[in-house]
This record gives sequence, structure tokens and C-alpha cells, in this order.
Amino acid sequence: MADIEDGSKRGPGDLGQMDSFVPGITPVWVKTWGCSHNASDSEYMAGILAKIDLGYVIPHPYAPLDYDIAIKYVFKTYLSLFSRLRSKRGPGDLGQMDSFVPGITPVWVKTWGCSHNASDSEYMAGILAKAGYPIVKKADDAKIWVLNSCTVKTPSETQASNLCEEGKKLGKYVVMAGCVSQAAPDEPWLKNVSIVGVKQIDRIVEVVEETLKGNTVRLLSRKRPDAGLSLPKMRKNELVEVLAINTGCLNHCTYCKTKMARGDLKSYPLEELVEQARTAFERDGVKELWLTSEDLGAWGRDIGLVLPDLLDELVKVIPEGCMMRLGMTNPPYILDYLE
Repeated sequence: MADIEDGSKRGPGDLGQMDSFVPGITPVWVKTWGCSHNASDSEYMAGILAKIDLGYVIPHPYAPLDYDIAIKYVFKTYLSLFSRLRSKRGPGDLGQMDSFVPGITPVWVKTWGCSHNASDSEYMAGILAKAGYPIVKKADDAKIWVLNSCTVKTPSETQASNLCEEGKKLGKYVVMAGCVSQAAPDEPWLKNVSIVGVKQIDRIVEVVEETLKGNTVRLLSRKRPDAGLSLPKMRKNELVEVLAINTGCLNHCTYCKTKMARGDLKSYPLEELVEQARTAFERDGVKELWLTSEDLGAWGRDIGLVLPDLLDELVKVIPEGCMMRLGMTNPPYILDYLE
């Protein structure tokens, strides 16, 4: 093998070949995840490997050995793979786009309404924080506001609309979330405002990034599954796990706008709920488990179970000295179990 002690004297065109080097006869596949910086690194590596005097083959119908061709091919492949994978994201994929730059923009998350909304905000904050965005406590310190609204009471809806207008006047980027924007996205004050729907909170990074580019994004479809429970979470109270056990309800009250936002009853699986509770107690050290939903007592009726089935399993994973709290429910569905 050749002596390579003179490696420090190599110029940019010397790729470090040894005298026994045999030009590449082995096909190489370059796969990239993440930001555009990663994509750039992959392009360089592919180009270096494909350089004619190295001879490594970047898989392609025409076996591109030219640097420029390799660059164009790998970048095109990267974008193609990204576009195909967007619809197949798992719970660990935070939806970074090809131009994604981690966490350079402070975000403020404001919440109105029930503990279910609070849980959604904790998930959105956790997802954004994992993607690198600083979550700040003061609105003035943020460049983008995520406003998680509640439509149950007029005062909270009015506060959300006022704060949205204020943010725009202050030059802040605004993303609306929650039941107000889901149920009534065509309200005049929501014109040109990005919206992340109640079933789309796991895509908050996409919405924030596009909003920062000056685009208006509206993800309102309720036809997809609810966001998973194992997503990153930033708890407002580190000792409390707010756990949504189902979304929507079984009733069709004409006066209830929440039904328009959250839809029909969808219960989370018993096993998933128990595992989330176990993780919160054992890994995260919480002391209280708050069960929440639009109608707690209706849990399980769409999957052949009832609330006591869930409670029986949850009490098995609650450590001594910790507690569980049950949230709001419609009387007809809880009275059956109170006698």
C-alpha cells in the first residue's frame, strides 16, 4: 500500500487515490434525509464518487460518470423521493420540506378552551421544538404566532380573532389552529391566514415553514386519522399528562359548533392509551393523568368497548401517590357507570 503521509499536501483536485487504486466497479446508491444542507452534502459525495477517474457508478440508466450529470441526477432523485414519501410519513417524521432550515424563528403558542385543546398545543409545541424552533413564553419575543382557538364560548372566539388581527398589524406571521378555524375557515378575519386543522396538528412544521415563506396554507381535511399519541410533546405543566382518549362525540346538537370542528366519535385504541400513560409516568415522571375529550363518557362505543374497560387498565399503570382525573362528558354516557 502506498505511503500517504503526504496527504496534507493534497490539492482540491486530488481525491486521495492510492497507487493500488482500481477505478470503481461497484454501483453506489446515495440516499438523503432532512434539510437542503444534507442534500448539498449528498450531491458533493455523489459527484466525487462519479468523477471519471474514480469510476464509481451512480445507478442510472445511462451510468452518469460526469460530475455535472451526477449532481443533477442525485438532486432530482432526492426531490422525487421526497415528493413520494410526503404522503407516507410516520409519527416520527415532522414534515420537513426540501428547503427546511431548523429552528431559526421563535414561535409563541397561545391556547384557549378545553384540556383537549391544551393537549393539542402541547403536541404542536413539542413537534416544533423537536424540529428546532425556539418556543417562547412572550408574544413579543416571537416572529410567528400559533393561536389554538376555542369555539365553545363567544368571548374566547372574540379574543382569538382580536389577537389574530393584532398579530398581523404587528407584522407577525400567524397560524390559526383549533375549533374556530376548523369550523369556520371562511370568517373574514381569517382571510389570508394559514390554518392547521384539528386532525393535522402533526403537520404544524409544514404550515409554519410555508407561512414563513409568505404562503397561506390551509390543512382542514378530517378524512385522515387523528394524530398519534406518541408525537413529541412540550407539557405546560411537567407533572401533568393531558391525554385525549377520543375526538368528537355521538350527539348532533344543533347549537354546538364544536361538533362541526371535531366531528363524530373516534376513540383511540385502549392499548395505545395505556402505553402513553405508562410512558408518561415511568419515563417522564408525571404525577397526574388528566383524561380529556369532547365527551369522555362515550369513549369506546365506536370500537366495542366502554369507559370502565379503559379505566380498569389505566389504574394498573398509575404508580402509588399519583392520580387520575376525568374530564368533561355528556350525562347520558357517564350515568350508566355511576350507579
